[in-house]
Amino acid sequence: MLIQLGGNRFRMYDSFFRPVLHVFPELASSLYLEELRQAVADCNSCLDIGCGTMSSLTLLGFDYIVGVESHYPILQKAIAAGTHHAFHHARAEDIAELFSAGQFDCVAALHLIECLPKDDGYRLISDMERIATKRVLIIMPNGLLKRESEDDDPQQQLSRWRPDEMRRLGFHVVGLSEPISVNGERGKLSVRPAAPWGVASKLMRRIYTPTRAEQAHALLCVKNVVHFG
Repeated sequence: MLIQLGGNRFRMYDSFFRPVLHVFPELASSLYLEELRQAVADCNSCLDIGCGTMSSLTLLGFDYIVGVESHYPILQKAIAAGTHHAFHHARAEDIAELFSAGQFDCVAALHLIECLPKDDGYRLISDMERIATKRVLIIMPNGLLKRESEDDDPQQQLSRWRPDEMRRLGFHVVGLSEPISVNGERGKLSVRPAAPWGVASKLMRRIYTPTRAEQAHALLCVKNVVHFG
């Protein structure tokens, strides 16, 4: 639904809210990192699957963090930047062969699982649970993320995941982004005027979507790992 304010009303809202809006990207970023930090507070080591060129996990102060990346040009950039303590050029589907059970406190996959076929995604979750001793952490879009992609795009979305499905797998699910009703499935502001609705969406990101994951554009899924025997 497109909501528009015309004439002087729009200019009044725009002149008031647009300066405020510039503050929120930094605030949203700090909230995102704080949620990640709380999720892994008791973890000293981390396996970062699909680490990319600059993973948010590297900002959380792990004593030891290892990156896994299948796309070699991206891996080269991460190595050059020294983002992780060690790297593996490997697919997410191969981590079971590379790492032993209980090798890391935390095993994480940020914006990765949706790039795998569904069956491979389930296997990845199982492998992550085996390798982690404390925590499995996954960030993913809520359902289908609509965006343009090329056939050779390493981030092309191949599967969709929903909050209720992740809860059935034992994950605690938090809404990690602005609501779909405001930002749409493409993750871009879909209502007008942009300035006040942009501020509103950032506020909703803080006080509304964390406990209403079904309404969020992105999901943070956290599972405590329990090994028996």
